[in-house]
Amino acid sequence: MKGHHDLIHDFCWSSDDNVLLSGSADGSVKVWNVMKKDQEIPNKFGHNTNDDVFFIANLFHPSYVYACTFF
Repeated sequence: MKGHHDLIHDFCWSSDDNVLLSGSADGSVKVWNVMKKDQEIPNKFGHNTNDDVFFIANLFHPSYVYACTFF
């Protein structure tokens, strides 16, 4: 999955393993819906067009994001 423009410091899975958070040094947390992971999608997570399928939201922070979690 593409999207971050700097190092990714942390990943966090939801308790049901359907949503993934990724926190990055680019000052953002991206929210990914991986509930569709069992569908026939080209190359699964390795294909750039899959970002349109899996991407939910972009959460911005004024500085680096070193950790992310569900609350």
